[in-house]
Amino acid sequence: VVNYADYDVDETSRISAINVQQHVGQGVSGSIDGRLYQIGSPRLIGDGAEIDPAMQSQIDGITDTGSSPVIVLRDGVCQAVFGVMDPLREDAADVVRSLREDGWNVEVLSGDHQPAVTRVAGQMGIDPQCAKGCLMPEDKLAAIRSAPRRGPILMVGDGVNDAAALAAADVGIAVRGGARASLAAAPAVIGDGKLQGVLELTRRARQTRGTIRRNFAVSIAYNVVAVALAMTGWITPLIAAALMPASSITVLGSTLATPRQTKSTR
Repeated sequence: VVNYADYDVDETSRISAINVQQHVGQGVSGSIDGRLYQIGSPRLIGDGAEIDPAMQSQIDGITDTGSSPVIVLRDGVCQAVFGVMDPLREDAADVVRSLREDGWNVEVLSGDHQPAVTRVAGQMGIDPQCAKGCLMPEDKLAAIRSAPRRGPILMVGDGVNDAAALAAADVGIAVRGGARASLAAAPAVIGDGKLQGVLELTRRARQTRGTIRRNFAVSIAYNVVAVALAMTGWITPLIAAALMPASSITVLGSTLATPRQTKSTR
């Protein structure tokens, strides 16, 4: 059962809020007809709110189901409460599993309530110890900066709260369809909004790194052999000069020999 306020259309058109403030990671507040309204998570509401036992029971029930409660206050008194839950992307579990098979350590950083984060982590096969909830933007930023440096730090996000962490990571990837702040902060954007793009990017990046290393090895070995032969008199300066462009051709051929397609799924 959903209870709602039934406003006349003409009356609704005249409603306007002033002193509207957006509290990042918490909610929004503003005044209507001289009364303060606050809509957001319990972090925004604080401990001074007046919440009757029935409303508190609803909040607890929402939290127990793994949803995140949103509370509506008017002049510090709870008027309504409802739960929100983001559906898990259909390809999320498969992408997380593939990333872990590729050697990535996957963790969840979320501003949602911990029970909701734990539930989502379980659906993706992530250890609850690696799923952190109730995080503010600065908490996500601190988590990225303090992450163990066992390799590049990759951050994937689509919300305003993710912007700072996306910019601080070695590679920040925003998902199309998310908040503009995340799209502006991340150096890379997945255009089709599918997480499969994260797997494609990481595998192509690893393949490119391998190609660069192979080209360096080939180039160095080629030049070492050529210099040694020139110093010992086995080849003439003219032949050595002719071999120089051949070195570039060898590296180019090695690059072109790299497969242009990589598998996105397993």
